[in-house]
Amino acid sequence: MEPPVPSGTSETSRTGTRIEMLERPHSVTRSSAIAMIGAIVSQCLRLVVVVYVARRFSSAQFGSFSFAMAVNAYVFVVAHFGLPLYGARAVAKAGRVSLRLVQAITCARASLSVFGLAIALGSLSLFPQVTKEELLVVTTFGLSNLALAGLYDWAFQGLGRLDISALLNTLWQGTWLILTMASVHEVWGISGVGFALSVSALIASALSYVWLKRSVWLENEGEYQQSLIRESWEIVKSGAHLGVGTMLITVLTWTDTIVVRLLRGDHAVGVYAAGNRAALALSTLAGFYVLGALPYLSQASTAEPSRFVSLFQRTYDDLALLFLPGALWTISYAPEVIQLLFKQGDYIAGVSVFRIFQVVLVVNAISTLYGLGGLVAHHRDRTYQRVLLISTAAFVVLCPLLTIAWGIEGGALAVLATQILCMVLFFFEARGLAPARHGRALLPPLALGAGAVFACRSLGLSLLPGVGMLILAYAILLVLRARSIRQEGIWRAVLQQG
Repeated sequence: MEPPVPSGTSETSRTGTRIEMLERPHSVTRSSAIAMIGAIVSQCLRLVVVVYVARRFSSAQFGSFSFAMAVNAYVFVVAHFGLPLYGARAVAKAGRVSLRLVQAITCARASLSVFGLAIALGSLSLFPQVTKEELLVVTTFGLSNLALAGLYDWAFQGLGRLDISALLNTLWQGTWLILTMASVHEVWGISGVGFALSVSALIASALSYVWLKRSVWLENEGEYQQSLIRESWEIVKSGAHLGVGTMLITVLTWTDTIVVRLLRGDHAVGVYAAGNRAALALSTLAGFYVLGALPYLSQASTAEPSRFVSLFQRTYDDLALLFLPGALWTISYAPEVIQLLFKQGDYIAGVSVFRIFQVVLVVNAISTLYGLGGLVAHHRDRTYQRVLLISTAAFVVLCPLLTIAWGIEGGALAVLATQILCMVLFFFEARGLAPARHGRALLPPLALGAGAVFACRSLGLSLLPGVGMLILAYAILLVLRARSIRQEGIWRAVLQQG
């Protein structure tokens, strides 16, 4: 359900804006790049927090931290429930920011965050394995979602100001890092890390409101026919399909950590987290990249289907270039990377998990492209939700069984199998909507990535010289991509003149 076009905004003006966006060949790449660069900085700061906590605390304490992070992911997605995406769509379509929309989404997210935290704490209390200290850590992390109800990065996304949105999220993660170091210095323990997250979220939210109020005129429509609570409920219902899909993605992303904690204990989940954290962060970047392209893909899917195919292929090419060579190289250098990041011998046991999740990263990037860029861009939200539901059902069965059978490696294999299933289903459902040339997207980065690994191992290069070889492979890929884009531009100009 999309919000109505506001009075005073003509279809002509909206169509003109849409055509202008479609005619700029590099707009989708630029928008995705801004979203991804912001996400890279934000995720790097988050990764620094994870590494800092892993180094300062024991593996068991790091396991409690990872467990709380996994539980908080569920609380976050309940509080989130697709509402920022719904709000960004509404702002983009209306061309303005409605004060009532801001109030309704804030009210809905705040209510859902309290509800989600209460459900999480109540559920965890039923498990005797979960200690009171862990419940306290989960609470401090969960309160961050209440603070995030007032983070209005979605409004800036809808206005096309992805730079401001990225800056706000970077501020949030950067403040978390600073406050985490301060809390550890003051010997507040793992609970201090969660408290630091909540305070940093509150600071970012306050700044976003001030920034929004000063830079954008929040339109007040006057008298309202419905109460704020009623209107918030209507918005929640309108974004239900995306909200449920977001919740299912969270189940696929974080349940394995909780299962490993409950079945294998604190030490095992700490090792498992060391193996999967980097890949999860990069998977988030892939999602941000696709989200940056989504407005253009969505517009082209209805206004100019042939243009959609071109934009989809460009996004596919970019994702393969960004993630495939690095994943192949990282699989080869997994022990060295883990040792560099965590500086503790205990985490070397997570090398196999680390390698499996590099494959998961590539599969997830393609799955996200076909899910969001293929189905959601064509407004096939119900199909998107159905694929995720099938994948989640398979995962809920596989993850405990394989974890019991093969430990942390079994949990990682369950994630990989489920992600492959999800990718295949998304591809099957979107194959007619989003045709793509897979050889063009996958073969060059696959060949150069494998070549870089072969050269590194043949020459016996250590980690840092190996990084140089990987950079060389990326440089060659970028040159080839620039030449391909230039040729496409020449052919486009020729066709337009014809």
